[in-house]
Amino acid sequence: IAQLLWVPESTLVNIIEEPLVPPLSETTCIRASESSTISTHEPLAGHGFKDSIWIFEYDQNIYLGVDNDARQEVQDFLSKTHKDMIFSSYGTYELSRITHQYGYYVWGPSWVLFAEENDWIDINKHDVEILSRNEFNKIVDKKVFWHNDFNCLKAFSVIKNEKIIASATLTDIGNNFVEIGVDTHPDSQLSGLGSTVYSAAGRWAFQNGMIPFSSVGPFNLSLIHISEPTRPY
Repeated sequence: IAQLLWVPESTLVNIIEEPLVPPLSETTCIRASESSTISTHEPLAGHGFKDSIWIFEYDQNIYLGVDNDARQEVQDFLSKTHKDMIFSSYGTYELSRITHQYGYYVWGPSWVLFAEENDWIDINKHDVEILSRNEFNKIVDKKVFWHNDFNCLKAFSVIKNEKIIASATLTDIGNNFVEIGVDTHPDSQLSGLGSTVYSAAGRWAFQNGMIPFSSVGPFNLSLIHISEPTRPY
């Protein structure tokens, strides 16, 4: 699990790149060790990533992608702040104080959940229909299923009486990564709906050569439970 701060316009592909330096246009990438020694990498051309900020912990290091306007202030904050405080409500608040003047804000911290294909857990408690984007948009209640992406690659839905009662969608964010968004109807009393459609979406992604993931706030216990297929036992 990687802890992550982000704004909604950002996408995971900008950060998970070998050698873990995000290829960001008009940005600076900063790598900070436990001792807060920071080395700065020059921006790499060819990728759009403006007015956004990513901070991500991996293998005891902190990685940052940020618009150049806010670079120095953010770098100064990171250099004097313990990583546990960066990934906290305090860190979110302090970083947003910096980025506010540039018109964007920090959202997080969040968990980003992955699993290897061999570790993916298949949950089949209900019959799941695989819908195209057009099929999904014809019948989905967009006021209820707002965690789903209506511009999805595919939707994986449990349908009862011609209405969707649970659905997971896959969003293509590039470089073979797809994000799972899941929702269940609040009036449904059936158990295992969310984990079933989540599991189906992830399995389809693996079968089609894609890497599924989802992001969730640590306070969102229901969505963490739904994300059970990502947890190997």
